[in-house]
Amino acid sequence: MTRSTPWAAAFDDVGWRLPQILTVEATARAVEHLESYMRHDEHKGPEYSGSWFHRLGGGGDREDIKNVITSDDLVSLNTLNERAGGQEAIALLTDLSDWDRPEVPLDGTVRDSTSHRLPINPDQVTSLLRQIGTDLRLEDLTEDEFARFQALWDDLFWSLRRKKFGPVAVYKLCARKRPHLIPIYDTNVKKQLGIGDPVGFTAHLHRVLRHGDGAFARHLADIRSQVDEAADLSLIRVFDIVVWREEEQRRKHT
Repeated sequence: MTRSTPWAAAFDDVGWRLPQILTVEATARAVEHLESYMRHDEHKGPEYSGSWFHRLGGGGDREDIKNVITSDDLVSLNTLNERAGGQEAIALLTDLSDWDRPEVPLDGTVRDSTSHRLPINPDQVTSLLRQIGTDLRLEDLTEDEFARFQALWDDLFWSLRRKKFGPVAVYKLCARKRPHLIPIYDTNVKKQLGIGDPVGFTAHLHRVLRHGDGAFARHLADIRSQVDEAADLSLIRVFDIVVWREEEQRRKHT
């Protein structure tokens, strides 16, 4: 199986299990997964609500709102069976000038304790988003470019992470704002890749996409090119959908 799949070694290198659906031999089935996920019935609506995650309200990276968290962004989480709690929604959407909201310390020393008790500071989130361009693609970043992005992404993650707003929710919300840079991480993806937590997830995906001559990125682009409804998806969203649906189907038949 792995001999004819050029990116198999890259998965091994980062400690991931290569899902069978991402092998060369499974290309046709991967296309079917993507096609099924993006299917939209003119009477019933989308087959999967998640197919509208990146489209709802014109998208989270729309020019006029790309650096702020909006109500559409929070509602879009519901399409992926995720939600923001009331406190998080209030903190992100309400301009309370008399509410003292200090910035979350981002030096790594107090993140796990203090930051979970502080209200989210939307100005801090916006400041970080402004430094992460919407024109960047994870698969195109050089090592130096990725290092700069990773530092900002780490800070953005911790500016949003709270006791009741966990890693999966943060990944999904940020993937809405930067769909070409930040991947979606959830239990289905975790299961298929054989990983335990999201630590290093974005860095590992970047490494896999850039492995060799970028064969895996081209493979994802090939899958996307065969599904008209997926033309506006990022490559990393194609990756997520195909892997997510493979795990969904596995659970249905076991």
